[in-house]
Amino acid sequence: MILWGALFGLFLDFQMIAVTKILRYLTVNTPLLALGLYIGWGFCLPAIYESYRLASLLTRGFGKRALLPQRWRKALLSASGPMGAILLVLPLFAFLHMETCGPLIIPSFAGLWLLSEYGIYRKRSQGLLKTLLEGFWNPLAALTLASITLTLIWEGLNALMGSWRYQNLFWLQPCLLGIPLVAFFGYFCWYVLFLSLYQLVSGEEVWY
Repeated sequence: MILWGALFGLFLDFQMIAVTKILRYLTVNTPLLALGLYIGWGFCLPAIYESYRLASLLTRGFGKRALLPQRWRKALLSASGPMGAILLVLPLFAFLHMETCGPLIIPSFAGLWLLSEYGIYRKRSQGLLKTLLEGFWNPLAALTLASITLTLIWEGLNALMGSWRYQNLFWLQPCLLGIPLVAFFGYFCWYVLFLSLYQLVSGEEVWY
């Protein structure tokens, strides 16, 4: 799990630093520090996994309410692969022709998530997208609770140490408790991506 977390972190850093340039590390300037960074990324996955499990226990009780008929749900799941591929490559094309494309991190993350969900769907497993389309909303509540907690802890530590900085993005001001509003949204996406990617590569059921 730690190895997968490090690889996921490497891919997300490529998107955030090299392609969209929304993140800048201020202290990682040697190979040894870079190694420590990705060991840290590795431990993020078990931390995200366990905190989500705890939050899902604390938020149990949300009812089932499907918003779409079954044939529409199946069509959306089948289309998630092509849609995800288009969204994922969009920032790469913009990167070749634009000086900055920070907001395109959103379609980039959405594309990676949809591709993961498509792979899970093809394995006939219960991914997050399928769970939500079937009307089970507990995962959203658990993701929100867990990601807000992690945002406050990690960004609070960054406020003390100044290890990274956000740029080329919206919602950097005003801040809530000294944390840019975009960070709260970003950590939620981080949870969704890491857990969906982990389910895809491990085959383990995550969303309950």
